[in-house]
Amino acid sequence: MFQKFMVATLVALGLSACSSYIPLYGQGASTTLRVGDVQMLEIKNRQGERRVAQLVYRGLKQRFPMEEGAEYTLFMDIDESSQGLALDKEGTEERRLTTLVGILTVLDSRSKPVLKARVQASSSVAIEDEPMATEAGERRARESAGYALVEAASQRLFQFLQSHNIPLEK
Repeated sequence: MFQKFMVATLVALGLSACSSYIPLYGQGASTTLRVGDVQMLEIKNRQGERRVAQLVYRGLKQRFPMEEGAEYTLFMDIDESSQGLALDKEGTEERRLTTLVGILTVLDSRSKPVLKARVQASSSVAIEDEPMATEAGERRARESAGYALVEAASQRLFQFLQSHNIPLEK
């Protein structure tokens, strides 16, 4: 008896959760916000640096696919920093931490700023004896931090839209 009650409760919860589902990607995603410029704050000519801005732009564009007629426009400046991490006890492994900081600015249709927020993502990489392996690891760490930055920015933007009772669709 109790088992049937639990199954019925879970089914009811599952069905009620599905009724308010709004996809984050592609068709049916948010149409009230469009992605403007996503750029690096300062180009330091590190390998793959501009790729991060492209990766973040594409990730945000998937979540906010609107082109024209959106109520809000997102702009994002990205700053990258890198620092050494402590060695292990034996001194055989050295790691570097790559951190991306994104400054989100959302403008309304009158170009008035309605949100200015800071999001951050990090990823670490082992420094290898072979320079090519280190470069490849740094590129992967930068891309990993870029994907995490897209997730952090998307969460912050959805929080903003929801807290201001802005519908995700027109």
